[in-house]
Amino acid sequence: MELSAKSRYAAAILLELATCGKEGRLSASALAGHLGVSAQFAEQVLKPLKKNGLVDSVRGAAGGYSLAGAAGKITLGRIVRVMEGGINFTVCRGERVNECPQVDACPSFHVWENLGRELEKALDSLTLDDLLSDRYLCPGKAQDKEAAAS
Repeated sequence: MELSAKSRYAAAILLELATCGKEGRLSASALAGHLGVSAQFAEQVLKPLKKNGLVDSVRGAAGGYSLAGAAGKITLGRIVRVMEGGINFTVCRGERVNECPQVDACPSFHVWENLGRELEKALDSLTLDDLLSDRYLCPGKAQDKEAAAS
């Protein structure tokens, strides 16, 4: 399974906005510059994020985008669902289950179903705050802190 570029950049955009805090706003062009993508692509990513309540926007000279909620409440699972239309790496999961003509006789259906649930749990357990922590941004630094604490 490979996430689309839009999902990966959606997470990156939300992380950029999380570092600005609730009061800070960034324009689509500023976000594009930070991430090395075109402003048009950034807008394509921001549109579903706004539609689904993950970002707010204000027009005008002092406008821009900001997180719509707390970084600790926005999960990677929610981001992927918004950008991908769900968390499914096979046709036989989720809303598309009826698209598979062999779902009732499939010997591996339960394997994929269980793996899908585990993937969802893992993505839903990670928030933007988690991704901004030393554990993810700088794993060596987090290990050094843990070693010093013991």
